[in-house]
Amino acid sequence: MNAKFIKLGLITTLFASLSQAEELKIDPFVGVEYGYSKSDYKYKGNTLYLASDEDISSTSRTIKIGAFIENDHRVYVNGDNLYIGANYDYIYYNENNLKLLAGGGIGYVNVDNDSRSSTKGIGLNISLGILYSVHSHVDLEMGYRYAIITPDTKASGYTIETSNTHNIFAGINYNF
Repeated sequence: MNAKFIKLGLITTLFASLSQAEELKIDPFVGVEYGYSKSDYKYKGNTLYLASDEDISSTSRTIKIGAFIENDHRVYVNGDNLYIGANYDYIYYNENNLKLLAGGGIGYVNVDNDSRSSTKGIGLNISLGILYSVHSHVDLEMGYRYAIITPDTKASGYTIETSNTHNIFAGINYNF
């Protein structure tokens, strides 16, 4: 008898949630982002020809697809040829075409460097950003992202440990 009440309660909760979801204001968007990253690496193992520590810089181009929910939240997936992730931003200021965001995300990293090394694992990030609406359908965006990647990179005879990655980015979003 209790199992029937639990099932009925779960079904009722599901339908109540779906009916409330229809009332949410959801505004989809797509965007592109260009970034500059600097990562701190430490080499372990047979590193005869490598420095023990090194900073490596790189640039990136990322596509984003997501939605603003109500006026306080933004969720999106982003990716490029090396990474795909899911992100959430809380909009803590939204006045006069300006939005301030704070958020985080999780993703999957898959980098193969000509069979010399490979990185496959989970990436975590936290970010701060600014969105400025130049038109009802166009936002300019810029921000800072701090990321960590696990596990370490495996290479021929050594391991590369990524301690942290700093990323500054700028982008443009189209709102539907």
